[in-house]
Amino acid sequence: MGYPSMPEELGKLQQAASPEDILLPAPQLKVPATRETQFPVRDADWARLRRMIARLSNPLPDLASAGWACVGIAASAIIAYFPWMAAYSQLSFKARQHYSYVSPLLVAIAVSCTLMAIFAFFASKRVAKIKAASVEDILADMDSIHEPQEHQPPARL
Repeated sequence: MGYPSMPEELGKLQQAASPEDILLPAPQLKVPATRETQFPVRDADWARLRRMIARLSNPLPDLASAGWACVGIAASAIIAYFPWMAAYSQLSFKARQHYSYVSPLLVAIAVSCTLMAIFAFFASKRVAKIKAASVEDILADMDSIHEPQEHQPPARL
């Protein structure tokens, strides 16, 4: 028996419908067949890509920055050499003996920092070339994994 929803319907109780009497429309599921956008990757292929990507980490953070720091230090040593020579010529004999290491030190700093800057720039350029070659290798490997998947016919449902 159904339950009345309003007070005036209290005297008009109706029989509840049985589940067999309820008619629902048939399901209208029409899903078109579409090509799968994801493709499986074997564990061995994935592990190989992971190893290659792990080797891309740069052990020397940024050698170009160290090279520019060396350029600045060498330029400072060269610039400081000329006022030092003017001041050194005004010193007494005892003071000249005491500060005789400064001129060779400035020259040594300028030369060594120039050499370190050249090495840092050269090494930075080599590391950049190695990184670019590694990225190209990884992309070629990824393409070789993806290529067989491109030629498969679309999945049928």
